[in-house]
Amino acid sequence: MIVIGFSRARNFKSWLIQAVTGGRWSHTWIGYTDREWGGQWVAHAIDKGVTIQRAELIKEHYDESECFQVLGGVDIDQGMRETRDYINRPYDFKAVMWNGLLLLLYRLTGVEWFNPIVEHNKVSCSEFVGLVLQRSNFKPVQGREAELFSHDGKVGLYPIIARNTDSMKKINFDPWISM
Repeated sequence: MIVIGFSRARNFKSWLIQAVTGGRWSHTWIGYTDREWGGQWVAHAIDKGVTIQRAELIKEHYDESECFQVLGGVDIDQGMRETRDYINRPYDFKAVMWNGLLLLLYRLTGVEWFNPIVEHNKVSCSEFVGLVLQRSNFKPVQGREAELFSHDGKVGLYPIIARNTDSMKKINFDPWISM
C-alpha cells in the first residue's frame, strides 16, 4: 500500500511553515510497505535532505498526521525510481521561505509570482512528493497549482490530493503505520 501523508509538530519550525504557507500541515511524505525489508517506510525531504526511513519516525517527530491511500492508475514505483537521484540532496530552506512569501503575495494580489531562486540540487518536502507524483503520472500535479506550495487552502499538494477521490482515499494514520 502506498500513502501520501501530511504532518505537523508542536515546534517553532512547524509553526513557521504553517504560518508562511497558511496551511494546516508543515510536512509531507510518501509512505509504503516494503516486502523485502518488512514494515512501513517513508520517503521524504527533512533537514538532513531526502531520505528513506522507518515510518515510526513520523509518529515520533510529528504530533498529528493525515494520510491518503494511493489507488489504481498511479505508478508510485515509477515515480520513486525516477527520483532516486534526490536521495541525500539537501533540504531547500530558502525555497520554503521564498515560496511562502510568494504565496502571501499571491493571496494579496491574485497574481502568480515565480520563485527567482531555483536550486536544482536542493528540494523541499512538498517539492519531492510533487516530483514523485508527477513522474508517477498523477495528472493533477502536472501544473502550476502544485508548485504554489501550500499544504492547505485552494492551492498546493493537500487540496490536490484530497479532492482527487478517484485516485486517492483518505485513511487512518495509526492503523497504516501499525501494519
